Amino acid sequence: TPIDPDDTAQDLHDRLSKLGGELIIETIDGIISRQVTPTPQDNDLATYVSLLKKADGKIDWAWSNEKIRAHINAMTPWPGAFTRLADKNLKIFKARPSNRKPGDNVPAGTIFCCDSQGIHTACGEGTLAITELQGSSGKRLKSDDYLRGHAVSPPVQFES
Repeated sequence: TPIDPDDTAQDLHDRLSKLGGELIIETIDGIISRQVTPTPQDNDLATYVSLLKKADGKIDWAWSNEKIRAHINAMTPWPGAFTRLADKNLKIFKARPSNRKPGDNVPAGTIFCCDSQGIHTACGEGTLAITELQGSSGKRLKSDDYLRGHAVSPPVQFES
């Protein structure tokens, strides 16, 4: 199934669950009608990955905007992509590449503009607009709603 740049791990999980259910029924029907011949998996070709830990969700602002966006999507809903700003945890749910430019010599992880389009942040390569986030003791909010209750005065930098 194609993966859209906005797809999160949850979106992909839900889509693959539906496709997998349909494929199981199709496969069982194929086995019963002898149109499908089961083939054992070659365990020597199998790959393994470790389970995700909460720490895996930490955003590295030195990454490119595309890599950070993919990381946010991969970590949603669990363990969640997170960063820190002024000693407060922020969970980032959605972001997209920004067309805003931060100016010269702005370090990665610096919030350089906040507007109705998002919280614009410099990355190792390119810029990102954070569009949905959650403070450490709040609920999930669109960035403009978050900014109404939490003053952010650019330039300010996320902790690395």
